[in-house]
Amino acid sequence: MFGLLGKPGGHELLLTVGGGGIAGGAAIRFQQFAGELQSYLKSELNRIPEILQSCYTVQVRLQVSAAGSIENVTLVESSGRRALDAQIIAALGALPPMAQAPPADMPWPIRLRVTSHRASCNP
Repeated sequence: MFGLLGKPGGHELLLTVGGGGIAGGAAIRFQQFAGELQSYLKSELNRIPEILQSCYTVQVRLQVSAAGSIENVTLVESSGRRALDAQIIAALGALPPMAQAPPADMPWPIRLRVTSHRASCNP
């Protein structure tokens, strides 16, 4: 499990990958990719005004293809607002491919939590 926290004003991502005993070089490569994925998703979601202006927490499962495309996005935990959930899922699935490909042996799917962090959001 990798915990990734965003900065205030952005999104928080909690990334977990399947398989229990990940150690050594694989864990380092997975963590490096997880950091790149965090930065990419935060940057891309912050470009969408309807998502950026909302206060929410959702959990999703997804995969990243060898070409860097976000695929197989499914909702794990709802924000409580169906329309916003649908916007987030659609936005993640429509993102342009990442420049960095995931490690070939990265376990899939990735589960992550995306949380809006703005001063106007209630804790």
